[in-house]
Amino acid sequence: MKKIIGIDIDDVLIDFNEGLMSFHNTVYGTKYRRSDICNFELQPLWGCSLNEVVQRINDFYNSTYHENLQPVLGAVESLEKLRQNNTLVLITSRPEHVRDVTEKLLQRYFLNFFNEIHFLGHYHGIQTRRQTKGEVCKNIGVEILKILV
Repeated sequence: MKKIIGIDIDDVLIDFNEGLMSFHNTVYGTKYRRSDICNFELQPLWGCSLNEVVQRINDFYNSTYHENLQPVLGAVESLEKLRQNNTLVLITSRPEHVRDVTEKLLQRYFLNFFNEIHFLGHYHGIQTRRQTKGEVCKNIGVEILKILV
């Protein structure tokens, strides 16, 4: 039986934190490692305010570092199998204003894999939509949601 499967983007399909780390270390002269990322709050790691974190991430979205992000190992092959008998939708915490750069990136590796993309804008303490990923799943009939855990 065909199911609707919801899938997150960052660090599920695309190796977001690897690219963000490289960007930040190069642009801001830091030396943090992937293992230094323990949660979604980057202010303590980067030593700056929430507003500055958001600005740096927005700069990253518009950089070649973001443009050149790579898929997570095995993501393309896994989605090839999943999409054969299921409907795949993306549900991301990314903000709506990065839709174009996100879709361009996804088209490189995952062209025509997804029926819909939902941008929730829940990132780094900023929320531009009131729905949670769970609520979106319920509203559109998603039975399985794959997110970073």
